[in-house]
Amino acid sequence: MEIPLAAARGNEAYVMAKSPSHLTRYTDGFWRGQTLADMADALVAADADAPMFHAGESMFTRGQIAEDAQALSAAMAGLGLKPGDVISFLTPNWVEAAVINLAAAMSGLIVNPIVHIYRDAEVAMMLSDCGAKMFFIADSFRGYSYADLAERLRPNLPDLAHIVLVRGERAGMLCFDALIESARGTAFARPTVDPSSVKLLLYTSGTTGRPKAVLHSHNSLTRAVECCVNHWGIDPGEAIIMPSPVTHVSGYSNGLELPFIAGTQTVLMESWNADVALELI
Repeated sequence: MEIPLAAARGNEAYVMAKSPSHLTRYTDGFWRGQTLADMADALVAADADAPMFHAGESMFTRGQIAEDAQALSAAMAGLGLKPGDVISFLTPNWVEAAVINLAAAMSGLIVNPIVHIYRDAEVAMMLSDCGAKMFFIADSFRGYSYADLAERLRPNLPDLAHIVLVRGERAGMLCFDALIESARGTAFARPTVDPSSVKLLLYTSGTTGRPKAVLHSHNSLTRAVECCVNHWGIDPGEAIIMPSPVTHVSGYSNGLELPFIAGTQTVLMESWNADVALELI
């Protein structure tokens, strides 16, 4: 999808990413023409109580994830976020990432996952470059304070209107759980989202230079995951263990997207441990 990064900022992306003519050949038999939110609706309608995510001793059903995502969507709309805005998230392999990702799809927002090993220089560059309006960040993980990181970066990020702490509270920042509870049950009129519009903005590692933003539409990312599903022979209901960071392309696609695309379950691991992995398997 040849869309300049400048066009992936703000609401321009929502207009400019509408099915360019060179993409029409993929609409017959290649692309579903659905967003992740559409797929979530179908799964919930089929069986809202089916398990979808496992994290430690906790299990989260399709209905629970969708309900929290709906509430988060309403809360973000109430804060002024509009279709085409970019939201970033930097979290470990926590179930909150799945809620953020689905809420973005429901709201027509572009999601920008950031790997939790990155620090000030990398995170500042990415947030500034994509013009993120909201940043979901873990309070702390593995002894490192991401809340402190966010405080340091905030003064130099004029586009960043809101910082949301996941599993934590701090003055001047929103609390993830409180944000959801504040809008639970609130009516939210979902925007009509073009499946060919940009849904994911993910940066390369920058090994050979400045990191570059890779853009995926709802259609293109779903197609990529479907090819893996078909090649690997994955069936609905099967469980996939996910130790890879859900903010990296592998963990994001196969951990957060796959359950909605293929009706599978994701077992989230915060960090790799061979013995724990064997027990989970």
